[in-house]
Amino acid sequence: SFGDDVFDLCKARGIKKLYRVDPLLDDSGNHKEGFIGFNPYYINPDLSEFDKRIELVNKARIFADVLQMIYEAGGSVDTYFSGLNKQLTSCLSTIIMKAYPILHEKYPDKYRREQACPQEFLDVMNDFDLAKDYVAVMEDYMRSHPDERRDYENKIKLIQRDLLGDGAKTMREQARGLVNIISDILANPLIGDVLCAEKTMDLDKALSENYVTIIN
Repeated sequence: SFGDDVFDLCKARGIKKLYRVDPLLDDSGNHKEGFIGFNPYYINPDLSEFDKRIELVNKARIFADVLQMIYEAGGSVDTYFSGLNKQLTSCLSTIIMKAYPILHEKYPDKYRREQACPQEFLDVMNDFDLAKDYVAVMEDYMRSHPDERRDYENKIKLIQRDLLGDGAKTMREQARGLVNIISDILANPLIGDVLCAEKTMDLDKALSENYVTIIN
């Protein structure tokens, strides 16, 4: 209720720089007024190309770290899972974030969003064959952007080996814990709506431009 009071106060004061990340619905079953999501895969399109490259790496690492912390919060510490999470989650997240907007431009009917969200990660982990489009578009991208090849080449090789190649059968078994974590998170429709919202807040913008940010 405190968040609701803050929102009402900001509205009464005419404050326009306001983010409201609240998964709870109002009495009519709709998102509350001013609702905005928080997509961990969101990359600000206004960033320079170089800053986008840095942001991709940072977002992928943070996503991997959060999944690992959720796993460990259950009372389990598995050094193998930690390594798997860091390597597979970071690599796959980076490729998905980079490739998805390109796929959206090429195949808008199939890839309807402008940017990826965690659901795309879960989809690939549930069906490794879905990684083929991401790999194909990134191979084309690297050919036309040789200066960025080292950003993605090893990550593509890992996906080709562990998701699309000889390592796929083993990876399906070893990644079950990872899949279960992200599945449990997105299974709650309220949380899924926040993490996969088309309209999402930009945390850097919120801090640099003095937004009021309400998070329930």
